[in-house]
Amino acid sequence: MSNTEDNNKPGRLLTEFPGVSTSEWEARIQQDLKGADYEKKLLWKTAEGLIVKPYYRAEDLDAIKNLTDTLPGEFPYLRGTTAENNDWLVCQDIEPASAEQANKQAITAVTRGATALSLNAKSLSGSAEVSMMLKGIDAEKICLNFNSSRSYIQFLGYLKQGLTNLGFDATKIKGSVDFDPISYLLLKGNFHYSQEKDLNEAIDLIDLAGKELPGFKVITVNGQYFHNSGSTLVQELAFALASGNEYLAFLTGKGLKVDQAATRMVFAFATGSNYFMEIAKLRAARMLWARIVEQYNPVYSESAKMYIQVTTANWNKTIYDPYVNLLRTTTEAMSAAIGGA
Repeated sequence: MSNTEDNNKPGRLLTEFPGVSTSEWEARIQQDLKGADYEKKLLWKTAEGLIVKPYYRAEDLDAIKNLTDTLPGEFPYLRGTTAENNDWLVCQDIEPASAEQANKQAITAVTRGATALSLNAKSLSGSAEVSMMLKGIDAEKICLNFNSSRSYIQFLGYLKQGLTNLGFDATKIKGSVDFDPISYLLLKGNFHYSQEKDLNEAIDLIDLAGKELPGFKVITVNGQYFHNSGSTLVQELAFALASGNEYLAFLTGKGLKVDQAATRMVFAFATGSNYFMEIAKLRAARMLWARIVEQYNPVYSESAKMYIQVTTANWNKTIYDPYVNLLRTTTEAMSAAIGGA
């Protein structure tokens, strides 16, 4: 809204006040600056190379109308992957490796409103322990994410049997495992076994999930490591998307259809306290990933949807002031929710 005509549109509030043009705003800003340098005082140059203005108006969107005019649920999914709502899951990390202790914490978390769980599966040695960990939890309604599993193929077998033991239909379970050999390489300096063997496991996981756990994502592309290691938002996006593309290139090169591969992947990002830019980061991530998948010629447009898990950043928290941590975590969680995680 840049003029009185816009201000007088039906349904607008405060129509008794005249519209203010951009030139009028600029003149008033210059007056208030009293000769101070506009650029030095009011423009913010970010580490990403962006110049952020002190205010924005509807006319600033004119150059990107091709993006902002898309609807939620429409390719390239800038405004979200669903048309109906922007619901998100509230995920609680459950740290204990002991199945019994984890079960107690998980039940408490679900009772208090968690709609997803992140569970430590590293020490689980059989389906009986999986059943113990999930006892008393409605696994068909709670999204189950597992991390630190030693053998992912073996663990998915335990999971399927453990769910069956509890009377659940494994085909109705939604969740993920954090299989990510590229991140392992970046963190450790080498693959767990070898590049070929580690990446071939992805093929086996996709095949197993397709047969036994169709609601499960079995490859996690982790951008959190980059974020918490000091990357800019652009770098986090670039490295995560490059990793995702590497998986697609390998899997399709082995004969899998891109529709099979892309729909088994989930991206994990971290959000920092740069509120609006973190929202924009997640929106950009979906759009860019959709463009990448598009280049592999998927049969179904939905294969280009990016599925996102977000945690709040670690690097900017302090051991000295929990209240500052609370404020930062709140804005970071809101960035994730509004960004469409």
